[in-house]
Amino acid sequence: MNASPDIPFVKRPAKSPGRKPPTQMLEHILDTAFEAFAAHGYEGASMRKIAADAGTTIQRMVYHFPSKEALWEAVMSRIVQRFDERHRRMLNECRGKAASVKLHRLIGDMVHFLAEFPGVHRIMTFEAAHPSPRLKWLYDNHLKSRVEETVDIIKAAQRERAIRQTDPMRLYYAILSIAAVPFTIAAEFKLTTGRDPFDLEEVERTIDLIRALIIKE
Repeated sequence: MNASPDIPFVKRPAKSPGRKPPTQMLEHILDTAFEAFAAHGYEGASMRKIAADAGTTIQRMVYHFPSKEALWEAVMSRIVQRFDERHRRMLNECRGKAASVKLHRLIGDMVHFLAEFPGVHRIMTFEAAHPSPRLKWLYDNHLKSRVEETVDIIKAAQRERAIRQTDPMRLYYAILSIAAVPFTIAAEFKLTTGRDPFDLEEVERTIDLIRALIIKE
């Protein structure tokens, strides 16, 4: 069997007593890659460094993720899946309730998620600044449907006259920005305010601020 000219042929590694189970190792690789992409962006992240930081070899890693692009897509699909699990649970709990109630819950879930995974916004800041095949892939596979769904909830809440009557797409990005920035620039936030944005009380204050800003006066 011939290997691809740019991807080394790698045999499945034999099991050893000291090695992590395959699923656990894959999860660890994805965790490590997530942190690398969040810290350095796609271009700055190194496959070899990710493998070393994950405690594995580049050969073992490319067996599962044959390119940096494949690894990046796996990382992003995984983090979106984690958010979707929370989002679907919230929608089920809010079934039959007013759109404004769904929006308030969505804001809370969004802020808590970004506090738990601040690297998400850092990665998106790298990727969304310029057009790229990765951004197009992310839009087609994940962003488009999720943004549209959230904007539909905003529009429905506006029809209820429960929130401000302004461009719903801009309102979506305003909510996202306020939700994400305290965690993305956590060091500056802590230095200027003397408060830790990840502290539970501060997280709740961020949620309260967003709700106060969008509620119709």
